Amino acid sequence: MIDIEEYSVLPTYVLIKPAPEREQSEGGIYLSDLIERRQVYGEIVQVGDGVTEVEEGDWVLYRRWEGVHISIDAGTLREESCYMLCRTDAIQAIVNNSVLEPLGKWLAVNPIDDRVKETPSGILIAEIGYLNALEYDGTLTSIRQDEVEPPTPLNKGTVASVGPDCREVAVGDKVLCEEWAGTEIDLAGVTYLMVTEDQVVGVLAP
Repeated sequence: MIDIEEYSVLPTYVLIKPAPEREQSEGGIYLSDLIERRQVYGEIVQVGDGVTEVEEGDWVLYRRWEGVHISIDAGTLREESCYMLCRTDAIQAIVNNSVLEPLGKWLAVNPIDDRVKETPSGILIAEIGYLNALEYDGTLTSIRQDEVEPPTPLNKGTVASVGPDCREVAVGDKVLCEEWAGTEIDLAGVTYLMVTEDQVVGVLAP
């Protein structure tokens, strides 16, 4: 069993209390239905020596599947007893009073969803369609595409805010990011895709 009160965080690490797994978090962030159950938002309760980017009491976004989950009650995964220990470079942004402030080389992108096309005749073609599958008996059946492969993720958008270490992209740039890169969140009714500058593969013409 770990006593959080006596736990000492090492330099460059922070201890985070994840927000409860609710539809809406304490700071007004709505988690996308498409993300995994593992939380990506919480309050910093302890910082290691030398940490200057964040401080105790900050609400932050952090990279999913990063760090180590620890519990003050051995063998339990109850929300009230779980904490997350990670390095500061896994923290994507500070979110205080619904204001998003990316850290380091992280940036917030307002995604552009152009995955639904319209033909010249006005017919909408959705990305999630149907595939024909040949059965063993020779018959053809239709299968929803999203049942055999996931839909293409959002990876294009306009940069809304950047961290202090970003050099290649700026607010207002229209960018193309690596597929499956980043974390999609909703903050105060606005959708953001959190990615690093290294995950931007190009700046598109305005």
